[in-house]
Amino acid sequence: VVPGVALVGLGRPLITDPDWPNKALRGRSHAIRYCVSCNSCWRTIVQDRPIACDNNPALGLGLEGQPWTTAARRKTVAVVGAGIAGLEAAWVAAARGHRVIVFGASAEPGGKARLAATLPTLESLSSIHDFQVAQARSFGVRFELGHRVGAEAVRACEPDEIVLATGGTPVWPHDWPAAWEAEGLVPDLPRLCAQLQGRRERQKGTAVLWDQDPVEATYAVAQHLAGLFERVVLLSPRDRIADDCSLVTRQSVQRRLHQAGLEIRLHCRPAPNKRFEDDATLPVQHLFGGELPPIPDVALLTYASPRQPDRSLLEALQASGRPVHLIGDCLAPGDAMRATTQGHALGRAL
Repeated sequence: VVPGVALVGLGRPLITDPDWPNKALRGRSHAIRYCVSCNSCWRTIVQDRPIACDNNPALGLGLEGQPWTTAARRKTVAVVGAGIAGLEAAWVAAARGHRVIVFGASAEPGGKARLAATLPTLESLSSIHDFQVAQARSFGVRFELGHRVGAEAVRACEPDEIVLATGGTPVWPHDWPAAWEAEGLVPDLPRLCAQLQGRRERQKGTAVLWDQDPVEATYAVAQHLAGLFERVVLLSPRDRIADDCSLVTRQSVQRRLHQAGLEIRLHCRPAPNKRFEDDATLPVQHLFGGELPPIPDVALLTYASPRQPDRSLLEALQASGRPVHLIGDCLAPGDAMRATTQGHALGRAL
């Protein structure tokens, strides 16, 4: 032991940002790209995949530490959508010398990742968009936030290239009454997450979550609901939960939900009908046939389902004659790694 000397061990932080020690030594902690504990890098150990990182899309590509290749021609790039896919494309394009404008519907950038970062266990997700926004501002990206932009406003900035990163929306369960969707009686998980912001008081009754999207954010919401309702029931058509999570994350999810006292029912589906409307009792069916015990006193029903791309602006933007690039959930629903990877690749290609 050497007096006055501290030994610091770094593993995954160096995967996310190999320049972590130098940035810390120079007092530039704000510029560090932090590990978000997603355990995606573990897939190289347990699934024999190439190493990859949600928050470092340049990992394994021989690009880390390399100087930016300045674009041959400075272009004006309009990025529609301020989620992590759009932000990654924006700051990388700006780093290469382009003039970049980001349009976002929310008052703060980050998209669904910002919303997810408010949930238990997912706080570290904020470091993705925090880093992206800091980089974007340092390279002169202009932000137009707080309103849904139309195609005309995008065309008005006379972009040479348009990036459509407007995300996706959960699909309404096909066998549920369409009127409920129109009336907004049953919120999808992102909408519910926004509604729960700041809620702390405990509510009587049962919260039911229909799980058709086995990602970590689904179970973070379930864990949050356990602190707000007397009872929480998670219904899944699968034979286990968290199928789309890495092994280490899945084990953590299963432990946390057990400790929170959630009731998990597998191989089943909710079958809401007139009875549910009349007395808040939710019928449940086994996937292989037959009725299961219904869930009484349902105070909240929500659902996590596969997402459909939001391409409402695509046709109008294509009509302008300018190249339109789709990334993130707007291209095809995916995870955070796919979003940052696609954004990074496009930013380098523009």
